[in-house]
Amino acid sequence: MKAAKEKRICKFWILVISLLLCACNGKSVSEDNQGQTKSEDTKESQEIHFLEEVDIIREDNTLDEMYAVLNLPLKSMQIPEGANWAYGKNYACETGCVRVRKYRMASGNWSEVSIITPEGEEKVWKSNADIDSSNNQDYLRIGTISGKNGYIALEAYEQNGIRCNYQISILDENFKKINYVSAELSNVTKSSPDDIEIMGDVNGNVHLIYYGSDSLRKYAVISQDGKVILEGAGEKELSLCSYAKGEVALREAKALKTGKEYRFFKADLETGTLKELAVSKDESVRNKMAGFVLYATLVNEYRMALCKSDGLYLCDSREGKSKLIYKWSNHGMIIPTIKGMTAMSDDRIGILYEDSNGLNYLVLQTTSEKKETNSITFAVSSDKKESYLLAAAYFNKRYPAYNVNVTDEWDEISLLTKLGAGDGPVLIDTALTGFEDLEKLWQPLDGFMEQTGLTEELLPEALSFGKIGNTQYGIVRSFYIRTLVVSEPGPDNWDYESFLKALEEKQGAAPFCYWYFDRTGDRREAFFDVLSNGINDSYFLNLEESSTIFGTTAFDRVIKLSESAKKCQPAENGKALSNGKALCEVVDLRGIQNVVELRLRMETNGDRAIGYPTKDGAKHFLVADPPIAMRATATDEEKEIAYTFLKLLLSKDGLTSTYGGSFYVRKDTLDEQFANYELTVKANESLNLPPLDRERDESLLHALISGGTPKKSFPSSLQKVFDEEFGDYLSGRIDGNALSEHLKSRVTLYLQESK
Repeated sequence: MKAAKEKRICKFWILVISLLLCACNGKSVSEDNQGQTKSEDTKESQEIHFLEEVDIIREDNTLDEMYAVLNLPLKSMQIPEGANWAYGKNYACETGCVRVRKYRMASGNWSEVSIITPEGEEKVWKSNADIDSSNNQDYLRIGTISGKNGYIALEAYEQNGIRCNYQISILDENFKKINYVSAELSNVTKSSPDDIEIMGDVNGNVHLIYYGSDSLRKYAVISQDGKVILEGAGEKELSLCSYAKGEVALREAKALKTGKEYRFFKADLETGTLKELAVSKDESVRNKMAGFVLYATLVNEYRMALCKSDGLYLCDSREGKSKLIYKWSNHGMIIPTIKGMTAMSDDRIGILYEDSNGLNYLVLQTTSEKKETNSITFAVSSDKKESYLLAAAYFNKRYPAYNVNVTDEWDEISLLTKLGAGDGPVLIDTALTGFEDLEKLWQPLDGFMEQTGLTEELLPEALSFGKIGNTQYGIVRSFYIRTLVVSEPGPDNWDYESFLKALEEKQGAAPFCYWYFDRTGDRREAFFDVLSNGINDSYFLNLEESSTIFGTTAFDRVIKLSESAKKCQPAENGKALSNGKALCEVVDLRGIQNVVELRLRMETNGDRAIGYPTKDGAKHFLVADPPIAMRATATDEEKEIAYTFLKLLLSKDGLTSTYGGSFYVRKDTLDEQFANYELTVKANESLNLPPLDRERDESLLHALISGGTPKKSFPSSLQKVFDEEFGDYLSGRIDGNALSEHLKSRVTLYLQESK
């Protein structure tokens, strides 16, 4: 306890000294970096400036050795009405992104091939039969020719419904047949179109991968006259890749716990064997593939481009080096899956990747001149980093000349020292620092909220999470609802005193049961927490009078009643309440389904959601993560970036695309969540989800929100006092008397210092 007290005092004086030093240097946290004092008038009248959004498809920043000349979302495959079979394939090649679609209709086959060029232009070819073929042919697969603007197609002739012959057709860049050859490929009959991969090389040979009659993966090289001149089988994942302006390599992928290990082989037609290329044969390069590899392709015999979770790397066996040449997060990208990639003859790299929004085509080229972006730092707690990285990537994609750097490297003391000196991160997750007791550090956001229309677009109850007094200093993105449910008959309302009295009258019943726990447990910590909703609303202390109940019979009563919380029951679908085993039930509402379940429960059992006791009566608690705040001393340029980021965070697209919260803070997203739940119920009847009664369920949710209050913590330094002392008590290190005396001493000292 002594060490904890010293740490709290140390933290307090670090902040005080930092503020004094800042003031001595002529720079106060209540001033901007031009020395203009922010009065209440300027705070309200100041115009907020935002960044100008760019075309996210066409423009990229130049932070890395490569940059995107194209980053294009691709529309998903649309199956036409009446189709009884459909096949689709996408791949990257020299000419761009090839998208093949084939549908089997009652009236015959219908094919479509589209090419999206590296410049973003799209060319589409459609046919009522197969490409430039007669109706008695079954088109299997189309591929590319390494180093050339042409294509190659594998077709099978049918006779009486049986494949009898194969034809390899050479097509020009407009998909017109310019040559063909019959091939001896009887084993291909075992392959479906999705199993076959075909590619031509600069010498006119055709490379083919398929499943043979023995169910092994086959690789074959076919000469210009249709003869199989090399053939082999493998059990590993095989594919083809072009490299070195016209060559074709066999790519072998071996699954590892950390992703995949890639090896590349070239067909030696003189010996009829496969020889491994230097780039994957070299041990130093193989070591560079350690870690999670998503995909790899050849650049030349000595160079390999590979995608990892953080970006695109280039490995060179001659130099023995591996370097990051395109970092995803620098360009607003979070990539879970790479569908394909190719190195083009002009040194560009084409990548097909899939993110939460679907399939995308990315084309990278070498950066001629790097340009630094304007950036700000967003300090977050480690458990929130992944969520905010996604939001920052979404921002960086829309504003490529700017960057939000998300970091979890700050500790509390160093961060408070920086902020107190008027420096440090521009945006702060106040879980790191505390919020309400650090008002002077934060930039007021009222003007920002008004100018963007967010004051009207957000739920007023959600806005209150970020207010200190009547001023908006922070924002939250989502919340959930926590309430207490009682059975009928039961109390209609309660404050702290009547809650304790109701528990005493229950004669030994547990204070709570829980619908999300399945076993009896010790919930004394939750019992103590129920008696406080922050420093301005607590049974334990009176801020105005600087008094506490610690060391009095009132706190002895609380300790005695807490013993009943040692055996809090599972809810058992309301049985614990109806049998009198618990005074009330703790219910968390984290989505529309929970709201529907509570409404049905109330209608069936007569139970009522009364809410938590507060000094002013029962309230439902609205629970959210600590707010995001902005450093008051940020420069105008930093604020412009930060305001734009916050605007994006709270937009409808920003919330639904980058965050999986419970109830979003926007009014329009609540309506959308109801509609989505209704669609889910209809589309998934086997899940037996409770049906939505739109009018009643919306009414219940809005009543819970409007009758709710944000769940508050004590100021961070005081909260730590409670956490430490109650922690020692609950672990058995101190008894109730020691707890009472310790809290009396430490909380009284805090109240005196805060005057």
